[in-house]
Amino acid sequence: LAPRFNSNVKVIQKRDQCLFLEVDIVPEEFHQNVPTTVPLLGDIGETLYSMLTELDDWKYSENSKWMMDLLANAQKNRDTVERMAADHSVPLNYYAAYTPIRKFLEQSDVLVVNEGANTMDIGRTMMPSVLPRSRLDAGTFGTMGVGHGYSLAAALYCRDHSPKTKVLVVQGDSAFGFSAMELETIARYPVLSLSAECRYDELCKALGGDGYFVRSVPEIEQALAEAFRKTDGPSVINVIISTDSERKAQLHPWLARSKV
Repeated sequence: LAPRFNSNVKVIQKRDQCLFLEVDIVPEEFHQNVPTTVPLLGDIGETLYSMLTELDDWKYSENSKWMMDLLANAQKNRDTVERMAADHSVPLNYYAAYTPIRKFLEQSDVLVVNEGANTMDIGRTMMPSVLPRSRLDAGTFGTMGVGHGYSLAAALYCRDHSPKTKVLVVQGDSAFGFSAMELETIARYPVLSLSAECRYDELCKALGGDGYFVRSVPEIEQALAEAFRKTDGPSVINVIISTDSERKAQLHPWLARSKV
């Protein structure tokens, strides 16, 4: 879906009229949620560069109330996430489970596949992309079931073109379940899958791979280290998190509202 706007959003204000400027490479995306006043068809980088050249040296004041409020809110969000990530009580919450994974990625040559609902949304902030073309997820449509296919294609590419690079798949339970039997295909190729809930680790073992059932941060760290010492075959690290674990509170309810 295209972005959903609060009724008070003003992108360009002209007299009493609210004007929306939209940049997109697909013309069919214009006028989806609200009428686009100024549709600009083109690459967003090139388009913004052209717009900036018209602004000369103008910059938005860093001392404006809007900017100060924005920075304060960003710091508040960081503090909230850090507090949740530091809570290692069992069963884990999302942020605590992601912390050792993020640290592991910082020192490893890994291509990340991330899929799920909260698992993917939180993963986008907890597993920042440092290198280009090193991350795959379900994209803006939130399509479920693509993770295993992505991981297999990525593993085959790495096998032929970047042998030292491994694939890490971070999925929620629903995402895993949508295409779980693709693990039978993946078992023929090198890939590491990370999932949550149920005994998915036993499924991987039954297909000749390795499975790890973990509940704590040290167990995640140990399982990641052991799985990445392998030279072939898949591994599933089954991380059990709290059934009450949620993402941090969202300012706009529609950001987390169920579509069911």
